[in-house]
Amino acid sequence: MGLTLVNEMPKAKKKYTRDELEVGFKRFNKLAQKLYKLNNLGKKSEPWHWKDEQEAIIMKKDFDLMDEAVGYFCGSHLEVEEKITPYRLHVYSAGYWINIGA
Repeated sequence: MGLTLVNEMPKAKKKYTRDELEVGFKRFNKLAQKLYKLNNLGKKSEPWHWKDEQEAIIMKKDFDLMDEAVGYFCGSHLEVEEKITPYRLHVYSAGYWINIGA
């Protein structure tokens, strides 16, 4: 009786430095702020804040870095809401306030 490999182990994610995470988080926030402004054109709304729930449209190749960066700074990882094209993803993050229970 032998063992059969059912699923391959997931590849280890790259370990990012704090500086790389900071750059990824700033890029994500810039994209999230643009989408927030676009979604609220002509509406009276609360000002955008990085600790709130966020959504953005990002490049698929940037997902791992931005996911780790958002997790590092906010405590929540990115969830893919929609695959827009083979190269772009609509992602969501619960945000810092929700993760600390505020």
